[in-house]
Amino acid sequence: MELEGKVLFYLRVNSKVDTAQKRAQTVSESILKLAEDPLFSPKGITVRDSELSSDIMAATRYSTALEFEARVMGKPANELARDYADKIRQAIAAYQKEHSLRNLIIRIVKTVLALFALIILVILVNRGMRHLNRTILASDRIRSVKLGEFEFFTADRIKAVITSAVKMVRFLVILILLYTYFHLGLSFFPATQRYALKLYESLFGAIGL
Repeated sequence: MELEGKVLFYLRVNSKVDTAQKRAQTVSESILKLAEDPLFSPKGITVRDSELSSDIMAATRYSTALEFEARVMGKPANELARDYADKIRQAIAAYQKEHSLRNLIIRIVKTVLALFALIILVILVNRGMRHLNRTILASDRIRSVKLGEFEFFTADRIKAVITSAVKMVRFLVILILLYTYFHLGLSFFPATQRYALKLYESLFGAIGL
């Protein structure tokens, strides 16, 4: 079972109705609904023991067949139920903290500040590259390449090649800045952190690292 991609524990036993995977998916969806309810308190997750089983209780009852899970894991059902309930409480508390209004506002502010930083850096890069190009074009140190009386490359041609290289460098720098911004923006929010990781893996996969 998982919450927002984080594994809480595993269900290994198939029931008469569903497979262990299907049961885990159903319970995970129930936990997510509870976590998304701002009025729900993690303390509402309790364990009810009976002669036949120990059930984890919340807004809905989880049919986890813990007596069979406990046999597989070699633990008493009530001990396993309390262990699972504690993990669910911690996961819901962490989820609600991550998705609180205060944290949402902080993440939005970080995203806006990152955008301002991106704009300023792009402006500085463009100005710096334009100044560099003007300096190259006005330079007297760049001269023609000659072999005897034969002129292989004129000074203007060499300057054109250098300025083209500078433009390419500018493009790559701006591309890196854009990638960094999108990576940071995605990583600020829990719901999109997995996409930030995929973006990171895609970049290093493309360059063969």
